Amino acid sequence: KTVHAGALVAVDCVQPSRIGSNNGPFLRLADGDGWLFEKKHGEQMMRREAVEQGLWAYRVNNAPVGLGLRAHPTTSSEERYDGDIIFPH
Repeated sequence: KTVHAGALVAVDCVQPSRIGSNNGPFLRLADGDGWLFEKKHGEQMMRREAVEQGLWAYRVNNAPVGLGLRAHPTTSSEERYDGDIIFPH
């Protein structure tokens, strides 16, 4: 599953990354589909959008690639989901 660049996603949990890691924090999608990085290898992948109340909203910020979902908050590619695109443009 891929979240395309420019997609707006709802996040219900932010999991900090390990100390010294340049990945994370990890963001759990509110619909239960998986986890995404805010930063990957130090590069900003997601940008937090301002909301007054409710869930955190992030916009995928790495055009034109998008992001692959993970089953758990981890940098392991083995935890990446394969399959359908869940957030098409």
